[in-house]
Amino acid sequence: MKIHHKNYILALCCSLLLLSGCSSKAQREFNAALKTAQNGDAIAQMKVADFYFSGTGTDLNIDESVHWYEKAARQGHHQAFAWLMGQAYNNNAAANKVIQALQNEGNTLFAHWVLATAKQTGDSNAQYAVGWMYYTGKGLIKDRHQANLWFKKAAQQNNLLAIKVLGDQHYFGETEYANDQQATTYLSQAANEGKDADAAMKMAHYYHYDVRDGEMARQWYAKAGALGDADSKRMAESYDEWKASGPLQPNELPNTSVDQTAHHE
Repeated sequence: MKIHHKNYILALCCSLLLLSGCSSKAQREFNAALKTAQNGDAIAQMKVADFYFSGTGTDLNIDESVHWYEKAARQGHHQAFAWLMGQAYNNNAAANKVIQALQNEGNTLFAHWVLATAKQTGDSNAQYAVGWMYYTGKGLIKDRHQANLWFKKAAQQNNLLAIKVLGDQHYFGETEYANDQQATTYLSQAANEGKDADAAMKMAHYYHYDVRDGEMARQWYAKAGALGDADSKRMAESYDEWKASGPLQPNELPNTSVDQTAHHE
């Protein structure tokens, strides 16, 4: 009987060891944080997100990590905003979707955090975002003057999104000092460095319809086509059909002293 008793005790100890092995310290910490997070604690929500992001105490799950950081962000936690923004810049599609949602909803807590970040760090992406929010009035009071100031700050740091916006504004005559030179400077940079098909297409239209330089227009149509614009690709391929009627002769060119921005308005 003593032998059987010892075997029973040994088996019980082994069972307890197995049970404790199924719940490691990391798992216990995750479960505790999850319980607190589910009750709305922002710090715990970010801790749970970090567990999911690293796969510590639970399975690695990036989408769940973003989900919990979003919960903290919607409570206005700056660390959560920073994490989501950083992940969005690093091509995390789920984080980028959350950032876009916060912007499109006009979340004022997020907007003022981005504004403060832009002022404190000079980050060009934050500067562009501030410009966009001032331009659209989502999260910040609509102010086109402030929007352009922030777009220019971002463009000066080679932010291609801001460069494209400024190019479009000059192209369509949406700024007080709109001009073709600025439009082509910005748009050509957006097309060449940013691989922006729309910018390349606008450059083609400028040379085709404004300057009437068929060969330059063909080159830009070809570039836009290579970047994915199907209509531009067809224009480049049909150059022989329209080249003769496109460019004007030198003596037919319009007076260059006349404001050339009217066609964009």
